Amino acid sequence: MTEEKRRKNREFIFLLLLCTTGVLCLAVSGMLILFSDIPVFIPVGAGLLVFIAVGAVLIVSSLRSSSDVEPETDRSVQTMIADVLKKLDIPVVITTLEGRIVWANSLMTAVCGTEGGMTGKNVSEYAGVQMSELISAGLPGGAGVTLCGKECRALSYIMPTGDRDFWLTVFVDRSELAEAERKIDAESPVLVYAVIDNLEQLAQYVKVSYREAVNKTETMLREWTAKLGGLIREYDRDKYFIAFPKNRLSECVEDGFAILDRIRRIGLDNTGMSVTVSMGVSVCGSNLLEREADAASALETALQRGGDQAVLKTPDGPNAFFGGKTKTDLNRTRIISRTVCGRLIQLIGSAGNVLIMGHKNPDFDCIGGCVGLARLSLTFNNDVHVVVNKNDSNFRIAASVLRRDNPEYDGIFVGGGEALDMIRSDTLLIIADVNNLRIVEEPDIAANVATQVIIDHHRKAADFAIEPAITCIEPGTSSCCELVTEMLETLSGTSSPSGIISLTPSEANLLLAGIMLDTKNFTRSTGEETFAAAYFLRSCGAVSDVVNTFFFNEERDFVSEARLGANLKRFRDKFAITADRVEGDGGRITPGDRVAASRAAEALLEVRNVEAAFAMVYTDSEVLISGRSRGTVNVQLILEQLGGGGRYDAAGAQISGTGFQLVSEQLKEAIDSYLEDAGGATAAD
Repeated sequence: MTEEKRRKNREFIFLLLLCTTGVLCLAVSGMLILFSDIPVFIPVGAGLLVFIAVGAVLIVSSLRSSSDVEPETDRSVQTMIADVLKKLDIPVVITTLEGRIVWANSLMTAVCGTEGGMTGKNVSEYAGVQMSELISAGLPGGAGVTLCGKECRALSYIMPTGDRDFWLTVFVDRSELAEAERKIDAESPVLVYAVIDNLEQLAQYVKVSYREAVNKTETMLREWTAKLGGLIREYDRDKYFIAFPKNRLSECVEDGFAILDRIRRIGLDNTGMSVTVSMGVSVCGSNLLEREADAASALETALQRGGDQAVLKTPDGPNAFFGGKTKTDLNRTRIISRTVCGRLIQLIGSAGNVLIMGHKNPDFDCIGGCVGLARLSLTFNNDVHVVVNKNDSNFRIAASVLRRDNPEYDGIFVGGGEALDMIRSDTLLIIADVNNLRIVEEPDIAANVATQVIIDHHRKAADFAIEPAITCIEPGTSSCCELVTEMLETLSGTSSPSGIISLTPSEANLLLAGIMLDTKNFTRSTGEETFAAAYFLRSCGAVSDVVNTFFFNEERDFVSEARLGANLKRFRDKFAITADRVEGDGGRITPGDRVAASRAAEALLEVRNVEAAFAMVYTDSEVLISGRSRGTVNVQLILEQLGGGGRYDAAGAQISGTGFQLVSEQLKEAIDSYLEDAGGATAAD
């Protein structure tokens, strides 16, 4: 083969490789543009640079492999490539693996203001990150860096040589794009659903006064929205949809959504009542549809927590709560419980099996609610089990009561381990008297059952990992047992596939025990529907004298309660705090200790001028707090700051791994924070 033919063959191979490289670069760039959110100029620029780099390597290789290429030509080609890289309108550096700069183009030195040269310095001095971080960021996205005050995207490419590797790094300026993104984000809409949440109560009074108060509320909402530069639309009677720019949200957060307080001051003449509004606020979601759904979900959470509050959903963490300073209205109807009962029956009937579960360390409201739901479930499904801790003292009392006239309950109660083995794809889980799934009897069950129902009267604590098929959270109800009783009364005397639902006296006694416990013998959180439920249970054979025997104290618990009463200390004048160290069971707080703490907190409310009381029992490893209120202080908001929850006038918290002294200080700080937010701080002790 002649030298001329060899030269032509090399030229052909070179052109073929160069064309192939160009096609691949275009293809990869196109795919990145189509299937990723990377700005267009990044893949195009990167592809161009790769094409130039590969072309340069092919040219040099071709020329060096040619016997008729003179050294002078080789050097001229290298000079030409260097000139091209120098004149690129993008900052470029070549560094060692450690980041030491061996070459930089003119724009790189101009951007960084280093006319004296950058050779020998480390790229981290200018980009603020080590070379290893730039390499690990990889392609195609690269790493976001600040290059001498400019926001850039750094893309690094390896350049292998005979004896060592170098890295070519391109800095794509995205300062203008970043500023545009920030502006778009700042002007993106915050979506809000707002409703007047005590309309039924207001409507009981003079109609003119009621509508006048509602009109004032709407005017105030419109003025608040206009001040934020937003818009408001009434999508249903006394229900509003609001949108305003995201950069104004911080104002609302800083003042704690003070619009709620201003609206609350709107009163009905001579009634002492105020208008309250609930809001669901969202800045989540990648599009408006998702953000709107989150706002609706946040509003539902606000209402399930008792209303008169704003719930803010953000992508950065859990929901934020504002307001919630008024006690939940107890004037409610049975429409919700009847509707829920109908839907629940359908789920029970179609389920392969039913599991019913309450919270850890169950009280009689939890146990009674589970028993009532078991009776309801047994009417429509033969495979029903209640998940319990069989060693719990309250459960042992309930089990002994049920055995008197309910032999079918012998096989219904199972432990958490047994229940886990019963989970199937068609299992229905009913959770009673709790909506915080971290404190249910067996959290693994809640995490593994797809179809769930929640029946509770505590304010909603957080969103659910698995969205329940039915969520019945009614803070306006005295107890879970009241809700369950209403469902059972709805079906009492009604034909069903298994006959007529009829409560036995022992079942009725346990349901009545739950109502009596949470209402403190009908002296707290009691409405018309509470007495109606108790009347129905009495007609089923419940006897209050028998129920009272369930609450008898053990001698040890009686002594503990007495010690708690003796350790009373005042805080901020209207708060009572008491504490007692207990032996526990293996270092753990026992159910009896819990009962003693709750009873001590209740008893402290009988002290004159005490508006709220907190009783603490503790061991070396954990602290339990039981909070009670006369109805003027929201103990739920206070104990939520310590990871607890509950209702407006009854709440609790349990802290593990923290010493008593620290928890005691945290409780006082939470009280001060609550008073500051409520504007009710008193003189220091």
